[in-house]
Amino acid sequence: MYHPPYPMVVLTNVCNYFNQSINSENNKKSLLFLAFMILTYVLFYALSPDKTVRAFNYVSKILLEVLPILAMVYVFMLGFSFINEKKLKKTIEKAPMLLKYTLMSLLGTLSHGPIYAWYPFLNELHGKGLSKGTMGTFLYARGIKLTLLPMLSRSLTLSSQSYSQLQH
Repeated sequence: MYHPPYPMVVLTNVCNYFNQSINSENNKKSLLFLAFMILTYVLFYALSPDKTVRAFNYVSKILLEVLPILAMVYVFMLGFSFINEKKLKKTIEKAPMLLKYTLMSLLGTLSHGPIYAWYPFLNELHGKGLSKGTMGTFLYARGIKLTLLPMLSRSLTLSSQSYSQLQH
């Protein structure tokens, strides 16, 4: 039986997902929402052009600041889908303790989806000798979400700017 290479399987799944979403009801609702927002901005522009232009420029500035970080998040999420689970388990099992904690922190940060989907993976690793501390590190690191990194970056930038203004 022929098994295509893992990256090809992931690429096929991604293409199938986008083909399904093009015809879905949610896509139609998203387009309606986009049209509604464009009409709202046109209405606001007709009522108060100067405020609308300032608001649009402000939003554009924030998007340009966040866009590179968002691209990095998508690259991480795509890269995470190419990780071979069997090799990862073997690496974690044989790694020294410091590397285990580091790997579990990184994997917890990069993981997404419902947490209960990770319980069988953690249970299997625990059965092979993974400590409860490293499992706790994984679960704790799940609190750092990749999708929140742009917001976190923006808030840290603002707080560092306000801190530097306090210094002067």
